[in-house]
Amino acid sequence: MTVDISQRSAGFRAFIQEEQSREAAKTAKLLEPVQETFRQLHAEYRKAWATPIEKLAKVVNDNYWLDASVPDLGLPTADYDHMDPQTATTTGQAGRQKISNFIDELPTLTGYVLDANGAKRFRLFVISQVKIRSVEISTSNLLACFEYMMPDCFADSEYGFDSDLKRVESTPTPEREPPTMDEILATTDTTTKEGAAKLKAATDREWGQNLAPLVEEWYSHLRSDYGIVVSKEDADYLFNPYTGLFATRGWAITADNLNAARRHMHSIGRWAGALAVCEYIDQSFKNGGIDFATYNREFARLTRAGVWNKSMREATEKGLI
Repeated sequence: MTVDISQRSAGFRAFIQEEQSREAAKTAKLLEPVQETFRQLHAEYRKAWATPIEKLAKVVNDNYWLDASVPDLGLPTADYDHMDPQTATTTGQAGRQKISNFIDELPTLTGYVLDANGAKRFRLFVISQVKIRSVEISTSNLLACFEYMMPDCFADSEYGFDSDLKRVESTPTPEREPPTMDEILATTDTTTKEGAAKLKAATDREWGQNLAPLVEEWYSHLRSDYGIVVSKEDADYLFNPYTGLFATRGWAITADNLNAARRHMHSIGRWAGALAVCEYIDQSFKNGGIDFATYNREFARLTRAGVWNKSMREATEKGLI
């Protein structure tokens, strides 16, 4: 419910604005560990893909390594799992040809040239994106993969650059947006003070545009639906870039993983009652606390009451649990 304070006194409005500013500053402080996790996670991904090519060609066959080392770039995907064998074979052959064509056209697209090992590294990265993330093989996706890898994932001997090779576009160049995190990593020495500052600014912009709203909405959801106020210690436990839950488990910051984190915090006793009704009933059934008939009756009763997917707090307050 939104309260209109425009008709209230100037003193009251100033008080509300001050409280809102204080709350926003507190939330921003809690988000800082998540920002650092975001930076550290992608640094670790790039370090993994910089593995010497002879070793990389072997470890990419290890599904455990792939699960922990293939970044989610948010690229468009294809429904490979539901393709019939003939379509899958045709798609695979076409995809391999697209990768080869892209590598051949790379000099005119970007000015970069890959040697045999560089091309092999790029192929392995793209194939892993397809295998783990179901990424569709298209020119725009291939270009995004290449830009993510440059230059940290390639050995110095694996690529070269010649601006004269790049095709000059006839259309006017639009006003350039601030450089992205990937562009900074590709063009700037981030070990210097100035380079590190540029990287932090780019990461903060990307964080602000993409992840901060999601985590901030999650904090608000926990507070309003479960009565949980995330403390600084909780934020550090979850999002510390070295020892936090998301870092140690290699989790991307997604809605599903945030829900998994909530359930984890409940299971270790840090957030009592941080379960949805459906999760509580499912847990009771799996633990043998209720039988299948009881499960079905509870499902029907709680669904009719409109709380099946609500928090245990709400169901308890309504006397339904």
